[in-house]
Amino acid sequence: MTTYILYIPPEDVVRVVRAEIDATGGQPEFYENAWQDYVIEEDYDRRAYGLQDGGQYDLVSVDAVLNVEPRLEQNYWVLSVVAHKEVGPRVIEDEDALIGAELSLDEFEAEFLSPGGIDIVVRLNAQTREAKQHFDSWWADLSERHPREPD
Repeated sequence: MTTYILYIPPEDVVRVVRAEIDATGGQPEFYENAWQDYVIEEDYDRRAYGLQDGGQYDLVSVDAVLNVEPRLEQNYWVLSVVAHKEVGPRVIEDEDALIGAELSLDEFEAEFLSPGGIDIVVRLNAQTREAKQHFDSWWADLSERHPREPD
């Protein structure tokens, strides 16, 4: 599978996906799902975060992904909006205190597209060159059906 970095604004992906879901009465020709997972680092530069000792602190960040993929597996591709947000040093008393969760499209947008300070990349994983062409055609069609509102 080949990975392509796309220069599509992540807000456009969410807007077009939401518009297509609405236009098809909740039955679009694609699957979409989102989730978040916490990443916990025990070994990091505590002084860079203003901690002199800080042995009880772990460095916490959140990775979230919104995936969109076609219902048919012919010319298979996956469009992903991947967000990384640093939370910072935290005392974690219970190992299960930070567990990942599924997100709705609204939750993904509110948590990871609205605030600043989040690294976001839009990428496409395509099985074949034909799959990439299928995605390009699909995206062009959806973008034309659901244009961005003028500012």
